[in-house]
Amino acid sequence: MDNNDQIYSAYENEKVDTDLLTLDRLKSMSINSTISSGVTNNPILHSGPVKWVAKRGVIHDWCIYYHTADKNQLWIENWGDKCTTAEVIRLLVPCTDEAFKMYRY
Repeated sequence: MDNNDQIYSAYENEKVDTDLLTLDRLKSMSINSTISSGVTNNPILHSGPVKWVAKRGVIHDWCIYYHTADKNQLWIENWGDKCTTAEVIRLLVPCTDEAFKMYRY
């Protein structure tokens, strides 16, 4: 991650653990919990800054939702676009191959 990336939890301005996401860590998380979130400038996602949030699913799967930076996290979780580019997924949420296999496209 570069210095422009900021990682926050659902609580405003509270940083989240940015350790490598493993399958064990994913399984230990609560259903629908926030894995990580932040703001990034990634031209694959959008021409300007985007907010994104990585969420754990029901069966220890997970996905990343994103939208323009003017939307709040709750809006993005409910109506944001789903990230489908492996390179971007692994950039935003560094993870093991096992955890990556659980990504829900």
